[in-house]
Amino acid sequence: MKKIVLSAVVGGLAVVALSPLAESARRGPTVKTIDRLGAEVTVAPSQVELAKAGCPRGYAPVAGQELLGATELVYSIRTISKRGWEIAVGNSTNSPQDFSAGVMCQKGGSGVRVRSASTSKRRQMIAAAQERLRAED
Repeated sequence: MKKIVLSAVVGGLAVVALSPLAESARRGPTVKTIDRLGAEVTVAPSQVELAKAGCPRGYAPVAGQELLGATELVYSIRTISKRGWEIAVGNSTNSPQDFSAGVMCQKGGSGVRVRSASTSKRRQMIAAAQERLRAED
């Protein structure tokens, strides 16, 4: 009788212990998402400045976040290193303005690969914004 009760208890514990594993397997692949905020940067009047935010190792940058204040966004794009996000802003006001960049980072679970967003022409966008800001002065 003791063996039957002990077997029933051990069997019950095994079912309880393995249930979360079976449930997670049924849910399928998972993706973990976190947000990171970079340092605050000050841009002088009629200038263009950059701000960056990085992802921790193992995460890919998938979207940028811009906290602009009274500045004008020039571009928002993945960093050249592919580990974070970079924004460039222009200041068309007569006083210094603060801004910062943020990044949404993702990491795939078993069977999921997360790729970062693509890049584009940074230098041309900065030059065009600087020219536009000088023309406004």
